[in-house]
Amino acid sequence: MCIRDRVKEPLEPEFEYLRPGLALFTFLHLAGYPKVADALIEREVTSIAYETVQTASGALPLLAPMSEVAGRMSVQVGANLLERHHGGRGVLMGGVPGVRPARVAVIGAGNVGWNAARTAAGLDADVDLLDKSVDRLRWVDEIHNGRVRTLTANRGQVERTAAEADLLIGEGFIEPHFFAGFSGGRKSVLPGVVSYRTVLANHCAEFIASPHARTGVLENNPLHRDMLHAAKAANLGFIINVVINADKKIIKAFAGHREDAHLQGCEFVRELAGVKKVEEDIAVTTHGGYPLEQNI
Repeated sequence: MCIRDRVKEPLEPEFEYLRPGLALFTFLHLAGYPKVADALIEREVTSIAYETVQTASGALPLLAPMSEVAGRMSVQVGANLLERHHGGRGVLMGGVPGVRPARVAVIGAGNVGWNAARTAAGLDADVDLLDKSVDRLRWVDEIHNGRVRTLTANRGQVERTAAEADLLIGEGFIEPHFFAGFSGGRKSVLPGVVSYRTVLANHCAEFIASPHARTGVLENNPLHRDMLHAAKAANLGFIINVVINADKKIIKAFAGHREDAHLQGCEFVRELAGVKKVEEDIAVTTHGGYPLEQNI
C-alpha cells in the first residue's frame, strides 16, 4: 500500500493519480467537495480525513490546532484593522504611557475564543472574555490570574461589552437566509448583540418586502446593508465563520475582514447549496425544514 500524506483535499487535475491501494491522509471536507468524494470512491482510495480523527473521549485533536491558529490570527489581523488607514479608530493594542490600551471583547471562550483572548492579553490589551459556561470562565481565570477579565455572557453584559470595545471579534456560521441573503458575518452584531428595538427596525415589513430581500441575495438587500452598517458602527474588526453539514460538523472555515471573509463564505455556500434553474411552466420548491417551515 502506498500512503500519501498532505494537508488539502485533491484537486481535479490530481484525480488521475488516485488509484486502488493508495491511502490518503489529509483534510478532505467531502461535504463541501462532492466531486472529490466521487473520485475517491470511484478509484477505491482508502481515505482518512484529519477532521474526523477522534480520541476515545470524542475530542478532535487534529482540528484543535486549526482553532488555535484562527484565534491567534484573529487578534493579529484585528490589530491591523484598528489602524486608521485601514478604517479603524487608530488605537494601539497595548497603548502607550498616558494612553489607555485597546479594549478587546471576545464572545465565546471555546478554543478559538480563548486563544484570541490570550493573544490580545499578550499584547497588553484590556481584554473581556464572555461565555455562558461559568466552569469554562473559572478555568480561564485560573490560567491567566486576572489578566483576562471573564464575564458571564448574559444579554445585558454582552450588549454593554460589545458597545464599549475597540475591537470586536465575531464567530458564527454561514447558511442561506430567507430574507437576509445569508447568515453569518455582520449578523454577529445585528441581531447578535443589539437591542430588541433595533432587530425590529431591521426586520421591518418595508425591508422584507424588498425584491432584493431574498435567499442568496446580498446586492441591494436592505437588511444586509443595514446589518453591515451596524457591524461597522460596532467595530466588528474580524470574523471567524464556518460552514457545517447536516451532521453539524464543520466542513469549511473563513476568517478575516467582516465583509471580505463573509463574502467568500457566501460564495462557497452558494456553490454548495445552490441548484440550477429548471426551465418549466411550473416549478415547485420546498422549505428548508424546521424552523424555516414557519415561513411559507
